Formats: sequence, structure tokens, C-alpha cells
Amino acid sequence: MAVAGHRAALGDSRGHPVVIIGYDAAVSAAHGARITVINGDERDLLLRVARREGVMVSDTFSRRFGLGPGDTVFLSTPDGERGFPILAVVLDYSVDLGTVVLDASAYREFWGDASVTSYEVWAAPDEDPRALRQRVSERIGYAVPVLTSRDMRAEFDGQLDHAMSIAYATELASGVIALFSVVNFIVVATHDRRREIALWGAIGTSRRTIERILHCEACLVGGLGGLFGVLLGGVTSYLVVRGAVPLVSGWWLEYRFPGSAALLAVPITIAVAAVSAVLPARRAARLPLVEALGTL
Repeated sequence: MAVAGHRAALGDSRGHPVVIIGYDAAVSAAHGARITVINGDERDLLLRVARREGVMVSDTFSRRFGLGPGDTVFLSTPDGERGFPILAVVLDYSVDLGTVVLDASAYREFWGDASVTSYEVWAAPDEDPRALRQRVSERIGYAVPVLTSRDMRAEFDGQLDHAMSIAYATELASGVIALFSVVNFIVVATHDRRREIALWGAIGTSRRTIERILHCEACLVGGLGGLFGVLLGGVTSYLVVRGAVPLVSGWWLEYRFPGSAALLAVPITIAVAAVSAVLPARRAARLPLVEALGTL
């Protein structure tokens, strides 16, 4: 078992509030802690932070102040302003003020603050994380929340799902409306072409062949509509995730195209179009020739 203590506190960077994190980089690096690097060299990043070669800043901080790797961030300490080289810009969703992450030993030395905000505990390879959590809770008291990494991710996922519930409902409503639109298009298009379809029958085309032609046309329309929807939705979602979200919240989100959902979208629209064309195609193919040719 290994323990790393981290400290998060509100700090100041030339008159602007920022969050300063004293991070136990050496212990974290030794146990495979993963940091998502957006800009900068990620090789041995935590070890370089532990050696006090520089600091990491969050993506929100980088956009807010226009600073990145190679620049220097100036922080106010009890002994005056001190500059720290920026090694990398990393992904961080904790706060929108922007965070500066330096080694915990440097934070204790420059700020004279030995307190700890949170502890990160790594279980031994053969140790049950839940049993370790129980022992830690019994040791420090149940008033202090102790979560496994899996529980913490589940908590975050639950909060995100709750926040996105309205968006999911809107997505479902949009999907239902789109499917009804496909059905309506097929029905109306088939009805408006009764005269043309009757001419097919007049030149000897069988009813079964006419139904197949209309089914193929419906599937083609559904497939093209589904493909266009996937392409347009992919472009729009990319612009929202990479453009609108950082602009509104200051957070940089990783964009992942929902490939499985996109692959299902086209077959679903084709199937809906094919089903919606069954009755209109059958009725159009069996429409009396005189009645159909008399339709304007």
C-alpha cells in the first residue's frame, strides 16, 4: 500500500484567483498515475514535476491566461511573487478558475502550508480495494468520505447522466420526430406518384415488381437520409464539443465519435423506410388503372 497526500488551495496569479495544487508527484508517478496531457511533453512529466523542474497547468488556466509550455506562471507566496516554468497543459475538470499543479514539497516550502486536502491510496496488487476502504474508514472515522476510484467514477457518471437527462429526452424526441418524418415522406411521395405507378402497370409491369421498386426507392431514401444525418450530426457535435463547450464553460472535452450508434443509425432508417413503404406501395400497385390515370 502507498499513500500520496495532495493539497488544493485558492491562490493568486498577478491579481487573478487560481487554484494551486500541491501534488505528491513522486509517489503518484511510482504507482502509474495517469495525466492527460493536452500540450507539452508527457515523457516523465510527473517525475520532472517531482524534481521541481516546473509545473503543470490546466487547460482552463492556459486558455484564460494564454500561457503554455515554455512560459512562466507567477504566483503570490508569503515571501513574495515567484515564477514557475510551465512544463505541460493537462486536462482538469475540477474548477473553472484554472489550476496550477506543482510538487507537494515545493508547495509546503514556498507557502508554509503542510495541511492536506485529500489522500490518494494505492492498494497492493493482491489487496481488495473495498476491504482497504473499510479499514481506512475505520481508522480515520466515517465522517471523512473514503471512495474507491471505481466508486468515484460511478458517482461522476451518475451526476453527468442526471445533468444530461434533459438532453437525452430531447434526443429521443428528435429521433421519434425524424422517424415519423421518414414515414410521412414515403407515404406522401407514393401517393403523389399514383399516375406514374399506374403507367408502369399499363406497360406490363407486374404488381409485385412495382412493390419491389417502391420498396427499393424507400430504402434508398432512408439510407441517404440516415447517412446525411450521421455526417451532419458528427460535424455539428464536433463543433459543439470543441467550440461551444470551451467557450461557455472553459472546459476542454475530448471528442469521441459514437461509431456504434452511427453504424446503427443508417440500418434503422432503412428499416423504418422499408416498413413505412409496405402499405403505400401495395395500395399504389393495386390501384385501378382508370382511377390512377385520371389523377392529376
